[in-house]
Amino acid sequence: MAIYSVHNRGGGAPDKTVFVREGFSSAAFVFGWMWALAHRMWVSAAVLFTLNALLAAGSASLGVIVTAASGFAVNLIFGIIARDLQALALTRRGMGEVGLTEGQSLEEAELRYFHGVGARMAAPAPTRGTPYVPHADTLGLFGQG
Repeated sequence: MAIYSVHNRGGGAPDKTVFVREGFSSAAFVFGWMWALAHRMWVSAAVLFTLNALLAAGSASLGVIVTAASGFAVNLIFGIIARDLQALALTRRGMGEVGLTEGQSLEEAELRYFHGVGARMAAPAPTRGTPYVPHADTLGLFGQG
């Protein structure tokens, strides 16, 4: 099962809800800056395009193997962090994360989220009473101070 983070504006219409699948994005790995443009991630697209252009321009001095390995590494790293960057871009546009859901496909995840089919994951509810306040000591190694 895949986990999806659910993004929406506070009190926004359900048809404006965006589901972002967690994990590696093979499409972002293969298409790079074009995938970023398709998801309206302008800064990420500009950075990837610039890196690819610099690698292409420096291919004569770097050598083919180093250029290919560098391009592969850049695209691999982007494929790994692309979904997190997509969620961050949605948050910056005012679409905060409102929950989590799971499903074999996007359609199943949407059904689980909107209709309560199966388990629906959400942020834990705040507990009543005294909130937990971490101590100022280093990593909790020096007692409860």
